[in-house]
Amino acid sequence: ASNATSTKSNTSDASQPDTIEKQYTSSPSYTSLLLSYGCDECRFCLAEQHRIVAKVDELMAVCDRLEAARAEREEARGRFAAASLARLSAPDPDPCIFRAQAAFALNNLAPLATRPDQVPALRRTVLDLAVRGKLVPQDPDDEPASELLERIAAEKAQLIKSGRIRQAIKALDMVEPPFEVPGSWKWAAVADIFLYDAGIKVLPSMLQKNLWLLELEDVSKDSGKLLKRVKVSDRSAKSTKSQFQPHDILYGKLRPYLNKVIVADKMGYSTTEIVAFRPFIPLSSEYCSLALRCPDFVRYVTLLGQGTKMPRLRTKDAEAAPFPLPPLAEQHRIVTKVDELMAVCDRLEQALAAGDKARSRLLDALLHEALESP
Repeated sequence: ASNATSTKSNTSDASQPDTIEKQYTSSPSYTSLLLSYGCDECRFCLAEQHRIVAKVDELMAVCDRLEAARAEREEARGRFAAASLARLSAPDPDPCIFRAQAAFALNNLAPLATRPDQVPALRRTVLDLAVRGKLVPQDPDDEPASELLERIAAEKAQLIKSGRIRQAIKALDMVEPPFEVPGSWKWAAVADIFLYDAGIKVLPSMLQKNLWLLELEDVSKDSGKLLKRVKVSDRSAKSTKSQFQPHDILYGKLRPYLNKVIVADKMGYSTTEIVAFRPFIPLSSEYCSLALRCPDFVRYVTLLGQGTKMPRLRTKDAEAAPFPLPPLAEQHRIVTKVDELMAVCDRLEQALAAGDKARSRLLDALLHEALESP
């Protein structure tokens, strides 16, 4: 009887519905929601579970629509910005139309970029306009670049005659220029304007401890800015270095597509992977630097290094490169305008980055408040 009773009791228990489980059976969507928060001990009544899931689905749908709308807006702005900037690098239309397009782009830098990663395109456009003679007006009273080139050639000939520099074994033919320049400008090969790799070579034991020692890692990509300045005494030097002079344009020839170019503001040494461009007569070093950072020069050196794991700009390729030379007075006007527009780009980039951080902090605060509220 006892066994029968026991069997009956077990059968009864097995067939009895688990009232607790039935009462708190979770819907699949709600269970998934709980698991996503690692909350496996929460129990609510079934009706409330469904209400929660319905509300979450409703709000997620709103989020999806907002996300889609923002993506569509950003895509449209991106196309608008790209088209506006592309017009400025296209073959010249009517000069009046081009001036209107350039004025529009330069006066509306902020609306053309809504994300920090869009600002570099604005900087490249500014450099592109600068070396095409489209950023500042030409002045007919300026000494033309043809006369400037004559003075440069005379000084180069004098340096060769005095033995201070060597004459090239054979003349290099300049590479075909990528675009036309204003009438007062001239295209010239780098070797006709600069002494390439002008720095004398110095053994490690002969380095002056208190002088600057520049490595490629110290130079920012694309921006023409120095990231840090280190003395010989604070850096291990085990190989021969190049000595540079103030106003030399220092160019990173290793992986030149990284576009690492700065102007030396004092004497120092550099790795031999950085070469000094030294003009034969005083020019605007800042203009020369931005011309070496412009999109067309970067494309030129990048194509030369294709297929090579660690490309280096060869001397003959550097010396044959075409260089856009404006009148000296215009060089200074260009630099002033470029500095002004680059400062606008810097402020725009900082504001966009700060906006992203502010939005992120706001979202974190809202989520924290929502999750912590009783």
